[in-house]
Parts: sequence; C-alpha cells; structure tokens
Amino acid sequence: MQLSSEAIAEACTDSTDVDVNPEKTKIRRKENKGLPELNTDRKRDAKAAGKPGGNAAEKVPEVDQVGADGKIILVEKDFDNPLIVAFNVEEVKEEEEFKVNWKEVEKAVRETYPGLKLTYARGDPLGGQLAISNLRLKTDLIDTLVATPMTIQEKSFKFSKLEGEPLKEFWQNQGGHYNFCI
Repeated sequence: MQLSSEAIAEACTDSTDVDVNPEKTKIRRKENKGLPELNTDRKRDAKAAGKPGGNAAEKVPEVDQVGADGKIILVEKDFDNPLIVAFNVEEVKEEEEFKVNWKEVEKAVRETYPGLKLTYARGDPLGGQLAISNLRLKTDLIDTLVATPMTIQEKSFKFSKLEGEPLKEFWQNQGGHYNFCI
C-alpha cells in the first residue's frame, strides 16, 4: 500500500481504539486490551479455525465425487498443501538417449492407483514430481506407490515422498509453476 510506519502512526494518533507511543514507532490496543474472542460464525474466523466457511463453493463434499467418465472430480481444497512425490528412472545406460515423458508417468499412476487424486505432474530428463491431494488421502496407496517400482516407457521407475530439504527445494524451484498450472 506504500504507507510508511510514520504515516500509519500519525493516522492512529487520534484513535479511540489504539495507543501510539511518543516516538510514533509502535501502536497497541487501548490499555493493552486483549484480542476479541474467536467467533466461528464469521466466515473469516471459521477459516482461521480450520472450519469450512459459510460459502457453499468452499464446502468440501463428504466423499469424493466421481464424474460420468469415472474420474474423481477435484475440488478447490484438493490443491491446498499437496503431498509431493518424486519419481526417477532407476537405470539408464550412458550411451542410451532417454527422456522421461511425465504424461506417461502421470497416466500410469492414475491407472494403477485410481484412488489417488493427482493435481500436478512435471518432468526432467530422468525424473520429476507429482502432486497428490492430501484431502482424504489414501495413505495405503501412497505406501504401495513408494514401495513398488513401476515399469513405464519400458524402464523401472521408483517413487519417493519428498520431505525436509528436498521438499523445500521443490517449492523454491517449482512452486511458481505449480501455482500457475493449478
């Protein structure tokens, strides 16, 4: 908003709700009054408390809805805080020219694990990542995916959940692309 802290303090000088210190560098509620109680009837407070808001578009269906084509219908909450799973080709010979086709990887995972809700896929020459919805995540399917290599493009692919530094690195490098795609 391009307001300086001095301008904000100056605007608050005559307020009946906040105090401004003499140097005009700090403000606080009058008499250091506590925060109001959380009111989950208000949409903003309900969202902060992790409850669905009053808007029907934000409510999450009780069960995954399936379209006429048999595919799971994704809702907005499916894209929040996804599980990121990396995939890599297990073995490629040096003289062999090979490049991962992320669309083939995504297709194979969808066909093998139809209960997983994939929201994003990307690839590098020998690997890539999938984003899988955490909303009602079927952890048994994830455990099987990570434990069992898959043959795709006539190569063996290994999958692993990204955690810690590799996960931070994914978001630093691909977060903008993920947000653009979704």
